[in-house]
Amino acid sequence: MVSTPLVIEALRRSALLDADLDDIYLSLQHFKGYGVSEHNAVVTGNKPLAVLAICSSGEGIARKLKNLLSSVLEEMNRKDIHIINLSVEEVLNTKHKITTEYQVLLSIGVINPGLDVPYISLPDFFSPKGELTFQTIIGGAFPVMVENKNPVTLTKLAEQYLQEFLTYLNPKKNRAIVMLFLQQLKEQRHFDEFGSNLLNMIVHTCVAIERSVRNETITYNKLNREAYLMSELFKIYQKANEILEDKLDVKLNDEELLFIIDMLEKE
Repeated sequence: MVSTPLVIEALRRSALLDADLDDIYLSLQHFKGYGVSEHNAVVTGNKPLAVLAICSSGEGIARKLKNLLSSVLEEMNRKDIHIINLSVEEVLNTKHKITTEYQVLLSIGVINPGLDVPYISLPDFFSPKGELTFQTIIGGAFPVMVENKNPVTLTKLAEQYLQEFLTYLNPKKNRAIVMLFLQQLKEQRHFDEFGSNLLNMIVHTCVAIERSVRNETITYNKLNREAYLMSELFKIYQKANEILEDKLDVKLNDEELLFIIDMLEKE
């Protein structure tokens, strides 16, 4: 039998989130009713709980993601969960150490690190589906419906996060220019549609542009660095870089381009 609280919660989520029935159903599988304080995540042993935030460099996006996740977990009354931000290279090289020291509940970011825990891609994270998945995995007490007071949801926090992502650049105003940059790369490299990776690429490129505006640098220190710099492939990315220089009067340095190459050419 379906309980009244379950029906109310299904209606609440349907109204609050632009998600389909399958996603709503998934998110309700662990719903225990309003005011429930026990955590839904399965906890084993005495290891501290953790969520991994993964981006290419482990810096800009991962730190922003960590701040957002901290806010979300606070809203869900889950201050007991640690947020660990890592680069792709770090998570692949240290995942055994991480799983030894922490009970990892899930990972969020640009790659699936291959741990035996759920993974939410960065684009999915900024979507109703990602919100529902996150809530289902983390658990905690869902907010009670209060008249004239909407609960803070992951989707709304994500929208606010993206709006405030950059200090000097407005993502909405610069999105079209970044899309021109990515579109040229897509055509020159004969990529398929970016699909779910598009949001990730827009966000990463915007952060890279802002670093350039602030004269901040990151270092690409992988073994293929020199081979990339001497390749015809790199010239294609340099040519696309001219779009940013022409439209924004900002040029990405070689290190930033190398990270973008890594993201787009990884397959």
